[in-house]
Amino acid sequence: MEYFFHLVIKNYMNPLSKALSYRFSHHADNTKNSLRNLKSLAELNLLCEQAFH
Repeated sequence: MEYFFHLVIKNYMNPLSKALSYRFSHHADNTKNSLRNLKSLAELNLLCEQAFH
């Protein structure tokens, strides 16, 4: 099960975080939407941490 989460994070989270950082740097005017995405990413990160512990 832990290996599965590792794969999910490796294959999904890495490109996702790259895409998000690209979006944040290129769409700084869309602050409200960016903050919402950042909040979702933080919640997703918390969820992953809980899954490991």
